[in-house]
Amino acid sequence: MATNIQGVNPLFALSAFNLFFYLLTPAIVLWYIYFRMSRKQLYELASKIPGSEGLPMLGNALDFMQDPHTIFDKVYERSFEFEKNSPIKMWIGPRLLVFLTDPRDVEVILSSNVYIDKSPEYRLFEPWLGNGLLISTGDKWRAHRKLIAPTFHLNVLKSFVTLFNVNSRDTVSKLRKMGSSTFDIHDFMSECTVEILLETAMGVSKKTQKKSGFEYAAAVMKMCDILHMRHTNLWLKSDFIFNFTKYAKEQVGLLDLIHGLTNNVLAKKKEDYLKKRSQIKEVSDIPAASEEVVETISTPEVEEVPYGNSFGQSAGLKDDLDVEDDGIGEKKRVAFLDLLIECAENGVVLSDEEVREQVDTIMFEVRSEIIIK
Repeated sequence: MATNIQGVNPLFALSAFNLFFYLLTPAIVLWYIYFRMSRKQLYELASKIPGSEGLPMLGNALDFMQDPHTIFDKVYERSFEFEKNSPIKMWIGPRLLVFLTDPRDVEVILSSNVYIDKSPEYRLFEPWLGNGLLISTGDKWRAHRKLIAPTFHLNVLKSFVTLFNVNSRDTVSKLRKMGSSTFDIHDFMSECTVEILLETAMGVSKKTQKKSGFEYAAAVMKMCDILHMRHTNLWLKSDFIFNFTKYAKEQVGLLDLIHGLTNNVLAKKKEDYLKKRSQIKEVSDIPAASEEVVETISTPEVEEVPYGNSFGQSAGLKDDLDVEDDGIGEKKRVAFLDLLIECAENGVVLSDEEVREQVDTIMFEVRSEIIIK
């Protein structure tokens, strides 16, 4: 009987391989049948949605292995192939994607307090945003959402119109200096957005920041580019592989800059809060403290701005959200970061780390809207 150098009969090796093949093939077929049957309802519902089935097994995955702008253009163009305002489906391997084109459908999803679980891709944001509102789910999301929502009440936003005007005029002045040359307005609008966020939602002066709004905005854009790259390249989705690439090192540097601004803002606001609380306590300890003294300490001076409010109660305007008995007390109508700092110091709902995560999330979400627009 013939044997190879190792003394193993080649016929025996071949028969072992055949046995393995014959066992593996039925196992794969059975698994695929089970997989399809377990998702029967999904396939039935998907068949009622217009869209492209794509290639067998791959679906439309190849269409998403391109740069973000090309992906958006292709999906946008494909939307015109179907009935207006109709949802559209696409497959990425076994995953079903449904694109909503009717604003009424979008409203149903965004206003839901039940369907708030995020897709697996959101985990790539964790080094940046931690477990903020964009990523969190369940009871934590509901508690933080309920706490933060009043800070974006219309009356709060109205009080910031003066700052909107001042920063907008500054931006216009910068644009005038560009003359008749051709330039990208995006950089100017990004810087303006960050400066407005710092002075409104964060309640700090841009003059006290070590990094400019433009530097922060540029870092956010580069971080978004890295995230888009990881979303569209399968081999970069793995943290193990990603950490060996140059993009991982670049991400660390960008996050240092982004978190540095956030930490600087938090430190300044926390210092102001503790100082103000200490002053109020000192005055309250004085038996005959006058109302004028208390008012002077508890109400910080506001820098006078040459441009007045163009909208809001100061102009005699009111709307349905100005009604006092609307479930949102005046004490809760404070700036975003002021409320978070107060809650963290009083041990209510939020920790210091969670405050930073929510600040990073709000800064990211508002900046992302500017990028999209």
